[in-house]
Amino acid sequence: MEEPRNSPAEDRISILPQKLIHHILSFLDMTCVVRTCVLAKVWRYIWASVPVLNFDSSLHTMEHSGFLDFIDRVFVLRDSCEVQRFNLVFSDIGCDKATARSVNSWIFASLTRGVEEVSMDIRAEKDLAVKLPSSLFNCKSLSKLELKIGRHECSSLVLPSSIGLPCLKFLKLESVSIDDENPADKLFSSCPALESLVIKDSRLNISISSVTLKHFELDNNPSLPLGNEVKIVKLDAPNLTSFSCKSCLSFEYCLENLTSLVIADINMVVKEDAEELPPTDINMVVNEGGELPPEDVNMVVNGDGEELPLEDVNIVVNEDGDELPPVEVNIVVNEDGEELPPADVNLVVNEDGEELPPACVDIVVNEDVEELPPVDTNVEVKEDTEDLPKTFSEFSEVLKKSFAQNTIKLLRGLHSAKNLALSPWFLEVLSGVPDLDIQLPVFVNLRSLKLQTWLSKDCFAVVISLLKKSPNIESLSVEITKKCFVEPPSFPLCDEVMSDSASVLDCWEEEFFTPGMLSHLRFLELQGVIGSINELKFVEILLKNTVVLEVVSLHSSSEVLGDDLSRFNMFCEKVTTFPSASSSVYVKME
Repeated sequence: MEEPRNSPAEDRISILPQKLIHHILSFLDMTCVVRTCVLAKVWRYIWASVPVLNFDSSLHTMEHSGFLDFIDRVFVLRDSCEVQRFNLVFSDIGCDKATARSVNSWIFASLTRGVEEVSMDIRAEKDLAVKLPSSLFNCKSLSKLELKIGRHECSSLVLPSSIGLPCLKFLKLESVSIDDENPADKLFSSCPALESLVIKDSRLNISISSVTLKHFELDNNPSLPLGNEVKIVKLDAPNLTSFSCKSCLSFEYCLENLTSLVIADINMVVKEDAEELPPTDINMVVNEGGELPPEDVNMVVNGDGEELPLEDVNIVVNEDGDELPPVEVNIVVNEDGEELPPADVNLVVNEDGEELPPACVDIVVNEDVEELPPVDTNVEVKEDTEDLPKTFSEFSEVLKKSFAQNTIKLLRGLHSAKNLALSPWFLEVLSGVPDLDIQLPVFVNLRSLKLQTWLSKDCFAVVISLLKKSPNIESLSVEITKKCFVEPPSFPLCDEVMSDSASVLDCWEEEFFTPGMLSHLRFLELQGVIGSINELKFVEILLKNTVVLEVVSLHSSSEVLGDDLSRFNMFCEKVTTFPSASSSVYVKME
């Protein structure tokens, strides 16, 4: 018999096993969990026994003190059931000394209930040295620990004298500073079961020797304020299977015994410490602590971070890049770099003394680094170096040698990898290494190679050198970045290039390829294609030298529209006419 339509709906959630209800509630913030007590009598005390405690200040409408009181009451009123996870996020508030004391009391309350996982994002004040309970670093039940200490930059974490985390398998440190007097390797060496380590935007030296470590990730934003970064990475981990590194090549990398490595993802940038740039390259303002929005700027710095007087200013524009009338000028220079009185001002110059149109200038600041409509400008730093057209050859010889040594040293440590991914700047630096074929290790296990490149001739040489040292490679994926060329191509359009034409790029094949190369390559992917001569010759040479190639996949750049799309289609048609060493190759275009 059918149930009447107006009968009350059955409460199917309330009859679920409590363990399943707890699991459902583990995805909610405690404000929502506590409110379930009004649903029905059976729900009145369920919130007091949930094993997962999530507290996020952004989900609370109460004041800071009210948020702290709420967490206090949860711990006081809940029963003595175990706490599996304790998650704390200060999304919109900071952590001062008083708040830090409350945080420590919550940690201690969780530890007494056998907590297994702790995750905290507490946004500590810059000058606050965070000292968490020593019991947290000596917890026998803890298996996962995530700490984000700083707000906009690293905050100091004070480690206890004694550390012992026998069950810890996952450790993540973000915006954390650990000084050399209390080294971080003391923490790492006290985690005998550690399997995964993630370091993000932190200032500490990493030195680890572990037979249990399987995953390592280093992610440091290149635009971090000076000093907020990892400087040394020493790793000895025979069972490591994945290594991911997004950082700067100026640091020291020493990788040993990574014999089980499966995946290595290297996304490096070349960074000179507070590199001084000409006015045409300005795109951000800094104070002594790092990047600031214009309203917060408080000083002008040179490449060494030193405050500069007005007399060092060399260009005058407003925030739109328009030349200023003489009456608004404090100090200007002529094309010879000589200071001129306001009445003599008649041009804006770059670092070479060449007159610039207004569009070449980005921002203007005064001696307090306040954004001005009409005063002077000085020295800034670049926020992102990844897509800069600046070539490696422009760096000093000392820097080039240092970067080159670091790249080779890093690659030698990764020689056992089965899948390898490298960034554009990494390849650019490799292009400056003398006798690269001799310096590179042999990647005997490598099956898949993913490269981001500008595909200049120098980068092409690096790609071929890597292929020479990868005798068993089966898949090659090349992504051409937005700024494709460090050097302009000889022929900009693919319809100007015939497969039998003589050009400066025809020597690539003879210069770099050797018989027997790429005998196992089955898959070739080219992403970001715009239809250039360098791309065309690259595909032509690979088709001619890969005897077991099965698939060539060509993907146009996302910015290819209109005439550029026609050019891409013409590029693809041209590729289909190239001779291939493989009898079964399939070319697909997207």
